[in-house]
Amino acid sequence: METLPRSQPPHSVPKVFYAENWEDAADFLSDTYVNIESVYEKWLQACDFYPMWRGQTGFFRYNDYYSSLAVMRGCISGSRHAVALMSDANQRTERRPFL
Repeated sequence: METLPRSQPPHSVPKVFYAENWEDAADFLSDTYVNIESVYEKWLQACDFYPMWRGQTGFFRYNDYYSSLAVMRGCISGSRHAVALMSDANQRTERRPFL
């Protein structure tokens, strides 16, 4: 039974990625980096709409943390600003018959 009208047939994705966040930092293992330089300024502007980003809802300095994290991930990946992603543990194993 179709639940959503679609213009294309349903499909699956080849890989699932989880984004980095400070609440789950202890178990986060980055394995993919994406250069975000082309959207970095727009992302900052969008985040600024949220009170927590501006420091109005608590002690955690979201703006400083995530801005610095983007720079640090950029250093690791060879770009100015980047995000780190983690693939599902079941997707990280490569099975090859030989090298």
